[in-house]
Amino acid sequence: MNAMNRQGFTLLELAVVLGIIVIITHLAVREAGQWRSSQLHALSDKGLSEIKAAILGEDFERDTEGARIRTGFLADMGRLPQAVTNAEGRLTLSELWSRPSAAETYDVRAAVASNLVAEADAADADSNVLLPCGWHGPYVRLPFGKTRLLDAWGNAYETPDDARYTARLRTFNNGVISESGTTVVFIRHLGADGAPDDLVPSPDPADNDSVLNLFGTCGAEGVTNCSLTVTVNAYDSDGNPASGVYTGTVRVYGPRDARITVGKQSLSLVSGTAHATVTGLTPGPRVLRVECNGHKGLPRLLVVQPGANAVTDRLKIN
Repeated sequence: MNAMNRQGFTLLELAVVLGIIVIITHLAVREAGQWRSSQLHALSDKGLSEIKAAILGEDFERDTEGARIRTGFLADMGRLPQAVTNAEGRLTLSELWSRPSAAETYDVRAAVASNLVAEADAADADSNVLLPCGWHGPYVRLPFGKTRLLDAWGNAYETPDDARYTARLRTFNNGVISESGTTVVFIRHLGADGAPDDLVPSPDPADNDSVLNLFGTCGAEGVTNCSLTVTVNAYDSDGNPASGVYTGTVRVYGPRDARITVGKQSLSLVSGTAHATVTGLTPGPRVLRVECNGHKGLPRLLVVQPGANAVTDRLKIN
């Protein structure tokens, strides 16, 4: 081929091609960065869901026989986790992975006077009531080699956090947690920028905060809005509905740390039937015992779920 007929790229053409490559590369890198930020945000949202399950349990939990159960920190301890000061002076969720020094380990305890909370009455003591309670963690697993619970960007769930904000852990009414022992109600990650949206609003969805409200699934009154309505059917020794009017008490035993607290409500039995609703409960395995006319029904282990619950109990009174 004649050298004069050879064709090649001019300098301008090469510059145009290189410019197109640079633009495509820039767009690809930017899209990859946005995709990565989106993935990290999704992973952090998933982390909040895992913290929620560790504290409140899952609504779909079942035992080997298919019966509904509820596990987690709240079910075992009867309260939400409290902020704990770490070695750096920051308030953390360490109760979820490290047993608090004042907390006793999980065990089945009898509702005798020494195991009841201080405000319980002498009549609440019942050696036949056996209740599982106490710290049964770890409820979350820390990343290998880590001593702090981190979001997908490597930021710890602490107050104040590494950026010295105070928004990751908050208490009732979204208040700032300032001391150890304060109940944690709101837990959040702060997005890719690590700053609260109310301080640094951003149009980038990856920078958006996500908030776990531990009261969100339990109603406006929080975890203590759980109630149990008990229908009591009383019978005499012949198996007939008990006649006459009798009074009694419905007691629901639950944990408070490694002690046992008692929710109770009086009842009035008329024509063999009574209804009583015990409020102020927390979800989890609890023990029901009905007392009427000096007679007690058998202790009954049941699982209280968030919201309203109902159960029927049978009692022989004469």
